[in-house]
Amino acid sequence: MKKDGPLREAEILITYGEDLTEEIIQKAANLKWIMVMSAGMEIMPFKAIEERGIMVTNARGIHKIPMAEYTIGMLLQYEKKLKLLMKNE
Repeated sequence: MKKDGPLREAEILITYGEDLTEEIIQKAANLKWIMVMSAGMEIMPFKAIEERGIMVTNARGIHKIPMAEYTIGMLLQYEKKLKLLMKNE
């Protein structure tokens, strides 16, 4: 079996996007979908992807709720002086 055999057979590729090259796109003959596990997709070979009609999705917005919760939590901690309260207990 060739070194890149599984890549040639793959229909779905999960990546962080930055490691994806035009060469990988060319080797992945059956590729139909690329899932990028981050929000940013700036460094990707979009021309090669578009030429092959490969669908690309990403994790955009995956952190929006946890970040909003964290922000509100920190605001409450600051406003209610929770660190001082814990120190004085």
